[in-house]
Amino acid sequence: MLDLKRFATLIVSLCLIASGAAVNLWAQTDRGRITGTVTDPSGAVIIGASITATNTATHVSTKTTSTSTGNYTIPLLQVGTYEVTVEQTGFKRYVQTGVVVEVGQTVRMDAAMQLGETTQAVEVTAEPVQVQSDTSDRGTVVTNREIQDLPLITQGEQRNPALFMTLVPGVTGR
Repeated sequence: MLDLKRFATLIVSLCLIASGAAVNLWAQTDRGRITGTVTDPSGAVIIGASITATNTATHVSTKTTSTSTGNYTIPLLQVGTYEVTVEQTGFKRYVQTGVVVEVGQTVRMDAAMQLGETTQAVEVTAEPVQVQSDTSDRGTVVTNREIQDLPLITQGEQRNPALFMTLVPGVTGR
């Protein structure tokens, strides 16, 4: 009887460990998102505008529409540089180039539409603001160069990938 209890305890423990590991793995992502608000010249929101994000390297497009509050979100985008196009009848097509999506990051890209025909376009070449007021998530990307520039011995031990997080501003080791 005692062996059966130990076996059952072992199975339950392994299931809990496996489910905890699955939750931790689920939190890791290799994707990012673009979010924003579509407005007209007076600042009123535009409902039902068509938003398309096209990866400039792969030419893969992802589409969505603005909600009743004028907001939109394009989730699960692969890391890369995007061209974002916003279209709505009665307004000039809005094109934002050079939108960089990093791992686990949310890029804010608001579109201020101008009155006109959809055959006309307003092309914006400035980069969108990287301030992330839409999420409390914090993250950064450590480049290959930063990893290679780290010393082999840090804090009394050999190069440890977990120590790379100390490269992020505001992170301290304990």
